[in-house]
Amino acid sequence: MMEDYHPRPYNGTVTLLRARTLSLTYLGAEDFGWGQLAAHVVVRHMPGAHDTMFKEPRVRDLAEALSDRLDQSVPRPSVAASHAAAHPGSSA
Repeated sequence: MMEDYHPRPYNGTVTLLRARTLSLTYLGAEDFGWGQLAAHVVVRHMPGAHDTMFKEPRVRDLAEALSDRLDQSVPRPSVAASHAAAHPGSSA
């Protein structure tokens, strides 16, 4: 099944939250190869290693970074659009 999968290029931004501590034998790309598929890759180093970044207290840093990135990626409605949605038929 996996041999039939062929990833396609992505014309957006991929954010990689990766562990700051890597194996001493890792010699690969900083973005773990995502740059071959995505138009833009943002790499954010998180405290800890792959097996500790999901545990207290480091998971809090991970959650904060994920929350910040999600906040940046979700478009915020303008005040006028919010008013119009809350008061249909009124002129702002």
